[in-house]
Amino acid sequence: MQRKRLFTFFEMMVVAAILLLVSLLALPRLSKIPQRIMRENALSAIRNAMTEAGIRARANGKAVELLLDLENSQFIIQNPEGNLDAIKGWVPSIPQSEEVQQQQSFIVSQNNSFPITDFIEWIPEETGLDPLEPIFFSFFEDGQAAGPPIRFFIGNIHYELGVDKLTGTPLIEELKN
Repeated sequence: MQRKRLFTFFEMMVVAAILLLVSLLALPRLSKIPQRIMRENALSAIRNAMTEAGIRARANGKAVELLLDLENSQFIIQNPEGNLDAIKGWVPSIPQSEEVQQQQSFIVSQNNSFPITDFIEWIPEETGLDPLEPIFFSFFEDGQAAGPPIRFFIGNIHYELGVDKLTGTPLIEELKN
């Protein structure tokens, strides 16, 4: 009868040491995953709100504003007030006929508010904005956009949010400290 071979104490200690070493190497990377997911979700919420505002302006053939509500941590899409020609950096497009405007006039989405995470720390003062004044981006029917750059932190990473004036694409740049 053949006897079963059992693991020796030395073999079990070697395996335990290898497992400990692998876990020590992997743990710092695994602990950063929730932070990275939180950061990507926050950036995605900003991009979605800005993209929706641009789509809505083009689809309806009317300009819209995207208000950054710092108090309630959300973006709000609203109809612009006042004279759009006064918005810095915007060149009015060629007016469209009434027939074209009627064909384009439909609603893309009923949602006018887009919540953003509380993990974002907005710093409007860094770009010369008054934190007590409303901060908004304007999106126009021809795809153009206007708005001030604004800086913010997510965790310990510093970003600047802007908008491409020709395409209305959100521009989020990571700043080096």
